[in-house]
Amino acid sequence: MRGNLEEFSLGDILQLFQISGRTGEVRIWQEDSPAHVVYVDRGRVSGAGAEHWNLVDEIRRIEWLGDDVKSQLDFIEGDGGLTGLSLIARALLSSHAWEFFTERQLECLVYPVLTWSSGDFEATVAAIPRVAPLRINQSPQQLVLSAARWEEEIGSAEQAGYARWSSWVRTRDVPDDVARADDEPCPVEILLDRPRTIEDLAGAAGLSTLRVIDQLRRLNEEGMVRPA
Repeated sequence: MRGNLEEFSLGDILQLFQISGRTGEVRIWQEDSPAHVVYVDRGRVSGAGAEHWNLVDEIRRIEWLGDDVKSQLDFIEGDGGLTGLSLIARALLSSHAWEFFTERQLECLVYPVLTWSSGDFEATVAAIPRVAPLRINQSPQQLVLSAARWEEEIGSAEQAGYARWSSWVRTRDVPDDVARADDEPCPVEILLDRPRTIEDLAGAAGLSTLRVIDQLRRLNEEGMVRPA
């Protein structure tokens, strides 16, 4: 089935999959833009991907990864993520780090396109679910509600001076007692060795934008950072 997002939103299409308990995928795109893909398994959203997105490349953006993880990434042959690389790659990160990384990818791959009111879609029903580049497991309602909450909180943060493309800088050296646990992402203040945008920090930390903003709020109150 093909159509226009002015008639059916991505959320509407995913709910049709859920009601019918169908398996398949939905491709959505806008003119001159790469397509995003959402995968469905028996009515539940099972994964996501996009033509311009590669799982291994996104993991490599995380700057606090150890050399052992980086060396193992070098052995993973990237093929656009079409063979379920998340099953392999997630074993390289702790459960906490993978959860935060998945949050970050959802806000890049899925949340924005749920709000598209223009563009085209193609929904395909399949007998067997395809292995998604990024594996997730949520109901369409969960995904839509999370996206709406994310959109609202991003808007509030922007009004408070924490726009995603605003640049921040550290005002003092990082205290010696600031350390990262083995199963936790790197604190934002360690990554602020130069002026960086919130979006840049999110990719470098492997955290969602909202988690980075929460850290920056705290650091700003403590006088550790300021807008660049």
